[in-house]
Amino acid sequence: MPPDQLRGAALGCGRHDCARRREPTASGGLGDVPQRLIPVAGIGIDGYILYKGFFVTELALPFKTGSSIVWISVAWALIGIVWALSWYNRRRLSAISLPTEV
Repeated sequence: MPPDQLRGAALGCGRHDCARRREPTASGGLGDVPQRLIPVAGIGIDGYILYKGFFVTELALPFKTGSSIVWISVAWALIGIVWALSWYNRRRLSAISLPTEV
């Protein structure tokens, strides 16, 4: 199955499962295990497709045409993580109140 179809199937399963939420059963069956497992599996499949389609493929290319994109995006993500952590440590975002006037 091509990666696009696999990703679509995983997302479709997650949507179907979320659409049929119900009260938890006391019958000792699976209960809410599918509601927790299917989205996690979909995220895992998406991560694998991203890894294979972006990191593995682009890192195999020469620096000028492919791997530079990977290294720049990884560096940008690390800068974003450091920035978010520094703001989180500086002040808690939950303590900020937004103005009510527009």
